[in-house]
Amino acid sequence: MGGQDAVLLLSECRTKSWSSAVMRMVGPLTRLAPVTLLLVATEGDEVAFWVDQPGELETILQVTFPTPANAETLAPWLAEWIGQQGFSHVAAASSTWSRDLLPRLAAMLDLSMVSGVSGIVDRQTFQRPVLAGRGLETVRINQQPVIMTLQASLFPANSQFKETPLPVIAIPPPEQTMGSRHVAFLPSPSTHKELTTASVVVAGGQGVGDLATFGQLEQLAALLGGAVGASRAAVDAGFAPNDWQIGQTGKTIAPQLYLAAGISGAIQHLAGIQAAETMVVINKDEAAPIFAISDYGLVGDLHKVLPELLTLLQQD
Repeated sequence: MGGQDAVLLLSECRTKSWSSAVMRMVGPLTRLAPVTLLLVATEGDEVAFWVDQPGELETILQVTFPTPANAETLAPWLAEWIGQQGFSHVAAASSTWSRDLLPRLAAMLDLSMVSGVSGIVDRQTFQRPVLAGRGLETVRINQQPVIMTLQASLFPANSQFKETPLPVIAIPPPEQTMGSRHVAFLPSPSTHKELTTASVVVAGGQGVGDLATFGQLEQLAALLGGAVGASRAAVDAGFAPNDWQIGQTGKTIAPQLYLAAGISGAIQHLAGIQAAETMVVINKDEAAPIFAISDYGLVGDLHKVLPELLTLLQQD
């Protein structure tokens, strides 16, 4: 399970998008060493819905807590447990949860860590975007275990699955004895598709102008079977909720199709969309920076273009 050549992949199971992130990370991590997955779950989590297991996965462990475990509880337990197992790498998808947990873990092990990895060169060398995506930094870590977070959406989805699923091995949780405790978790009632896993994303910026037009973007996304996103300017203007924000201070996405309306292309937003396979842009300003990285661009008034596009799609 552990050993000098073994990767421990950590995953919180609170949201249903955890399995998609795991599917994307196992393949790249297998280039480093065999991968053991540790699921950190809470009683009642829907872990059983994960049917397709990546073919490269070696072992699945699960630790289940009566209430969601916070980083104060997990970090000291993991520091001791990882020391006993001897993993060479410890990884997790970049998220609020991992950004709280892994720096604590690294500090307790007196190690450095590398965050937001977008490429794996070898066992000690990794790449990550810097300066809002304008540069790519190569980092070499000369310590073990290597502790890192990965931008899961930037890695391709796994297409190889195990014919016979691995058994999930339960391990006992530590006692929750830290000063803080979990009180409540209130999930958003939204039925909005998860941006980081959607194959189609329709996004709007400040140029959308009002809530009614943003509603047209939601209709368009529904017709295309995709998710709705927004620039920070659109979120700040009140056109969209915070969890729709894409960019340096929002989410990094890698859809097959990204359709942007009324987004000029600030560098902070571009940092979150550069992995999109095909990018379509609608903007009345032909000099908008986003046109420089788009595959298809339409210079026009989105208030006229969107209704026409909706009509055409609804006819089909």
